[in-house]
Amino acid sequence: MARESSIPHILSMLRIILHLSFAALLSVGIVRTFLERTQLAPLICILLTAAFTACLYFVGTFSEIRFAKGESSFDPRSLITWWLASILVLWAGLTLSSESFVWVSFPLFFLVIYAWPPIAAAAAIVGMITVIACSSVLNSVFTPGVVIGPIVGAIVAVTISAVYAKLVDEAVRTRAAFEELRAAQAKLALSQQQEGRLAERQKVAAEFHDTIAQSLLSIVLIARAGQNRSEPQALHADLGTIENTAAQSLTSVRGFLAGEELGGSSAEAELAEACTTVEAAASAIGTPLRAAFSTEGTKIGLAPSLEYFFSRAGQSLLSNALLHSEADYVSVTLHYWGSAVSLDVVDNGRGFAGKHFGYGLNSLSERTEELGGSMTLRSTPGSGTEVSVFVPITGDSLARPAATSAPPSEQQPTWRSTPAQQEESW
Repeated sequence: MARESSIPHILSMLRIILHLSFAALLSVGIVRTFLERTQLAPLICILLTAAFTACLYFVGTFSEIRFAKGESSFDPRSLITWWLASILVLWAGLTLSSESFVWVSFPLFFLVIYAWPPIAAAAAIVGMITVIACSSVLNSVFTPGVVIGPIVGAIVAVTISAVYAKLVDEAVRTRAAFEELRAAQAKLALSQQQEGRLAERQKVAAEFHDTIAQSLLSIVLIARAGQNRSEPQALHADLGTIENTAAQSLTSVRGFLAGEELGGSSAEAELAEACTTVEAAASAIGTPLRAAFSTEGTKIGLAPSLEYFFSRAGQSLLSNALLHSEADYVSVTLHYWGSAVSLDVVDNGRGFAGKHFGYGLNSLSERTEELGGSMTLRSTPGSGTEVSVFVPITGDSLARPAATSAPPSEQQPTWRSTPAQQEESW
């Protein structure tokens, strides 16, 4: 998270020091005048003038602070020239009456340089030094030091004011950069949130495509086939298949909405059951399809998420074979290669010559790549279709230490070296 610059806090402290120095030097002048003056009438006049000066300074400063904080709608900046001119006139009267107020000129130098244009500020500083010199002549013997001191003070004020102006400019630029950075961070956070929502939506879409959509399509096909049934036993079998398919889909939806962790059972058991379910659905719609499941290699204990991935991949590919391939045989093979696991689904259907994947295969390919694997599809019109999903095994992919693989570690699936002939358009 970006941190705001400390320059505004430094400027705020400088302004506070300026106001406190004015109040302190004015108070010192009042005390010295009270101690040095013996005549009552001039003393009261000086004290009242000093008090009025202090009140006027306080009112102007307080109004500016409230406006800067947004606590007041009145903008005192339009009156700053008259306000400062009044302060200078009152200060001049006090200084001519008593040298004790000479030192109040130092904070006033800063105010003049900050509030007025350079020419007006220079004229005001010259006038203030003149007033100080006149005060020295009127109240004591004139010496060069009386004028040199304020001149040095004016030079210091000009130098510090220049630094202050640079800090103000830097603070403005830093504030603008900070606001831009904060806006960019907010935009990035919103973008990441939207990407997260999109990823979650795609995950839900893929899950529903592999389960609910495929099940609903099977139910529709079975129901259409059942409309032509005349035998009560065949119709009863179709209804049973529809009921089982709907019940499985309902269980999947409830588990998904309840946030149950995916991958609660073995991929081998799920794939074997999927083959049985596909055969039953094929029989219900009058398609003579036989599905066989087998494994090769020494079994590896996989993480639940990977078990779930292979079971869902097999179910999706079996549904494709049932609904699109017109095949009468499909084999599902889960290969354990020691350092990898692959799933091959091969049918002897009509094949195809398309060049584009459908949503299901695109989704499966993306999920395979997320796991660091790859999906290969080969199909030739009239020669069936083969889809192979290959996922390398990492430490996070294992549920427990892998068993010693029977084949040597160099063994790799031969189909990975063969380029895809065609791409399915399921």
